[in-house]
Amino acid sequence: MKQIIKPIIALFISVINMPATAQSMEEAIAFSHAGKYAEAEQLFTKLINKDGANTQLLIASGFNNAWNKNYAAAESRFNKALQVDPSNADAAKGLAYTYLYKGHFAKAASAFNKILIKDQYSEESRFALGLAYMNLQKKNKAKEQFEKVLQINKSNTEAGSFIKEIEAGRGIVELSALAGISSADGESKFGLRQIQAGYHINNEVQVYARYDNSLSQDNYFFIKNNFNSHAFMGGLYARWHNRIGSKIEYGYRSLPGKIDQNIYQTEQVIFLPKNFAVKLGGSIITVPNLQNEWMLMSSVSVPIAKKFKIEPHYYFIRRIDDEHRFLLNIGYNISPKTDAAVGIFNGTEKNIKTNIKYNVFGMYAYSNIHIRGPWGVTVLARYEKDAAGRNSFIAATGLKVRFGTK
Repeated sequence: MKQIIKPIIALFISVINMPATAQSMEEAIAFSHAGKYAEAEQLFTKLINKDGANTQLLIASGFNNAWNKNYAAAESRFNKALQVDPSNADAAKGLAYTYLYKGHFAKAASAFNKILIKDQYSEESRFALGLAYMNLQKKNKAKEQFEKVLQINKSNTEAGSFIKEIEAGRGIVELSALAGISSADGESKFGLRQIQAGYHINNEVQVYARYDNSLSQDNYFFIKNNFNSHAFMGGLYARWHNRIGSKIEYGYRSLPGKIDQNIYQTEQVIFLPKNFAVKLGGSIITVPNLQNEWMLMSSVSVPIAKKFKIEPHYYFIRRIDDEHRFLLNIGYNISPKTDAAVGIFNGTEKNIKTNIKYNVFGMYAYSNIHIRGPWGVTVLARYEKDAAGRNSFIAATGLKVRFGTK
């Protein structure tokens, strides 16, 4: 979540600096300011029970609850203050900040827009609206609000930083190429494995094209049979909602024997609080005059400590017969410039010759390393054993470059 605590603190301080109506209210505010929210709320509740129409008490209690992350109680207090005084600006701001702080960004944006109708030069509300739009992945609208903040106050460095962050995600070109050696059935060969070009239209949308020679997920069959699998893919990824990102791909693959495959893939990522995520996807491969193949996939991303995450995956594949894959990926952010992952998978596959299902097994490791400026390196290794008991191994490395066009 983007920086939203400072506006809440600033507004809360403006409330606690209001003239106190009683010594007990001053005491409650002092407790709240010291972080003793439960003690403060006990006093606020006693005072409100005696004078339920006191907007000053209701607003102070609302911010105390917001600080204590008791958002339902905070909303109740602010709404009650607005019932007593519909024009109360502090109550309206308190409710808007509560929405923002609890992650209800659409409600927060709507609330701050209403506030700005009455006070279009409010630097605080403009900035908060920009934060709401940032978290809604509406970066263009966020940039517009931060620019208006700078028109009001040129020295607002936070607004300027957000503008730079938004602009940094536009017009970015990413290029990468991987080459490596593969070994299957005792024979080895070296060759180009993957080329990819991507373009970030903005912070939310990117398009890409990729040439893939036996590095794609579940493409191991082609390495083991010691021939190239020329796949050409094109796709689009859009983070069109703060909670949802979508990827769609189309690909064409040419196989020996003049077999041409059309590949259609999609993936939906649901971003959950505290860096959890759920991924759902699937693909279908069509082949003229042959049976179509398809796959369904699901996974969950679970953060472990600050730098680790585990991602269990399940794949259901319909090829010659029903196949299953269970994959566990473990990611590690070594530093801001380096990340790495290791994984292991196990599943079933039918042996074409014996018509019997056997286990398949594999493991892999890869790392992305930022060298300097736009330059980076990717290294990977992969081992697999198929239903026929054949072993295959691939190792590759390549360069990555990233540069802006705007």
